[in-house]
Amino acid sequence: MLLVHANRDVFQPMAAGRRYAEIGVYRGVYARGVKLFAPARMYLIDPWRAANMSDLIPSDYVSDPIASLQETFATYYPGGLDAALENAYRDICVEFSSDPTCEIIRATSAQACERFEPGS
Repeated sequence: MLLVHANRDVFQPMAAGRRYAEIGVYRGVYARGVKLFAPARMYLIDPWRAANMSDLIPSDYVSDPIASLQETFATYYPGGLDAALENAYRDICVEFSSDPTCEIIRATSAQACERFEPGS
């Protein structure tokens, strides 16, 4: 295994003329950079839905894990996490759906991998 300590943007040119998949797109910051290098096909994979909050923090960690997460998320996602994710998905659709080389896949990575041939 090769470990590289570098800004991830140095890898964007590697997508030129190739198939590219991004898993965990959120607002598409990295995908915008990759698109500049004209990948042959681009797959943007993200559920744009929050995980079940009760699965994110053990119940013995805080007295009310869901309320704790919602309070934390409120700082980062004004209007709430669900609204922020839905807005991000809408913005991705507006920006990328007219590109015939781009496929937006609203699914978890486990669900999305079922759409691809083994070894592809």
